[in-house]
Amino acid sequence: MIAIPKLCRTNFVPHRATSCSDKPTDGAMAQVHPADVSGGKGAAVAPALDEEAPTAAEPSKLSGLSAKQVELKTSERSRTLAVLLMLAFAFVDCLGTVLFAPAGGALCQRAKGGPSEQMGSALLLPTGALETDELKGLIPAEIILVHKGLDAEIPCSGANPKLDAHMVYPLAPWGTCTKAAGDATTSKEDACADGTWTPNPEMPCLLREAHTPASAKELAWSRQGNPKAFKTVPFGFSMSMNVVIVAGQLSEAAGGLVWGIASDKVGVKICSLLCLLGGIGGYTLMYLAGVSWGSYWAFIAGNVVNGLFSGSMTLVNSYILKVVSNPADLEKWLGVLYSFSAVGAGLGALILMPFISGRGENVFNAAWIGIGASALIFVLIAGTHTHTHTHTCTPVYMCAVID
Repeated sequence: MIAIPKLCRTNFVPHRATSCSDKPTDGAMAQVHPADVSGGKGAAVAPALDEEAPTAAEPSKLSGLSAKQVELKTSERSRTLAVLLMLAFAFVDCLGTVLFAPAGGALCQRAKGGPSEQMGSALLLPTGALETDELKGLIPAEIILVHKGLDAEIPCSGANPKLDAHMVYPLAPWGTCTKAAGDATTSKEDACADGTWTPNPEMPCLLREAHTPASAKELAWSRQGNPKAFKTVPFGFSMSMNVVIVAGQLSEAAGGLVWGIASDKVGVKICSLLCLLGGIGGYTLMYLAGVSWGSYWAFIAGNVVNGLFSGSMTLVNSYILKVVSNPADLEKWLGVLYSFSAVGAGLGALILMPFISGRGENVFNAAWIGIGASALIFVLIAGTHTHTHTHTCTPVYMCAVID
């Protein structure tokens, strides 16, 4: 006679058993009662992010779980929800990483060799110099108007009030420089080293002459530049922009290494939440650096913090590789991940455009987009279930497991 195995309603783990105990033996094949699968309520939940998706070929991964827990952990629907939520995390992360990238020129315009210095040099050119055909279209209309205004006559001597700390008063008077050959030209005394200079008190100076290169630079910035541009930049114009970009890229690379190791130890959910909190901190620091402090180095620090906590690509890629076993689905989801990242990066640069329009005085308000989006994803991920939850999940997104 052949012994018929009993149906053991225990751990939903198929194994050979001689009794209905929890320990696997070499007896009959244990099975789950249908009521344990169909009787439960609520939507299913995806595998935990620090575990691979259990399959029929890997029964050991289901050991110790109830039938309801197994149903939640193996649902394709809930796994898809979890992947989509993590893809949203990657999208927001990449969007925020490049959010301020197009603003480098505007924020560093007061650096040596930058646009403010170039426009200041243009203001010191002689009367009518900016209206030539060679410069037509190259100089902003506002700067041309300021240049014309600098043709105003002022006394060449006397205790005139200073317009700012860079201007030098009193001004040296004009006079006539007579050369040995008898040629006479109008000039300042310091320009008549090889001739005889005779002062002409009747000839007034121009307001332009009251300016030094430093004061002309400040005048150009005050009339045309970004009001939020950093006043003190320790590098030249090109170098200062490159430092902003490179600091973010290097910190992002370093953060990727750290998050890959950390996710194996504490799980993807905790790492994802930490990344989002760090991103919010980075955006806040960059906002304060521009609005409250006007500090180039504080902005760099915010960019570095943002890069260090930009670990979405590492975390999401790791999660997809763990929970998606079908090669076709794996290829699909990885493709979506890279597409989301590229779209997020491109959209981040476009989002900044309205904030730097005009003179760009609202440029740092763009940080609120990064803060708000990161906070939203943080709430969504924090609200998901862990793999031990077996009750009904509401709203639907909470059916995803991220732990």
